[in-house]
Amino acid sequence: MSNAETAISAIKKKADMMNAYADVLENLKSQERWHMHTDDETGELVDDEGEYAENHLTAIRNAIAAIKKLAGV
Repeated sequence: MSNAETAISAIKKKADMMNAYADVLENLKSQERWHMHTDDETGELVDDEGEYAENHLTAIRNAIAAIKKLAGV
């Protein structure tokens, strides 16, 4: 394989990985929203209360941060 072909292959592999990271982040953001609700007074999206929601939100947000770091964003 030539240098150009090797570079093209590496770029395509990196692009595929970035798309995979984006898919994972979309899934995690969806799960995060599952544990949130709209505040009646402010209309803002806020975390659900309770230990279950708190633990899941912490884990989801830690995973989001880790994926962002892996993706370099």
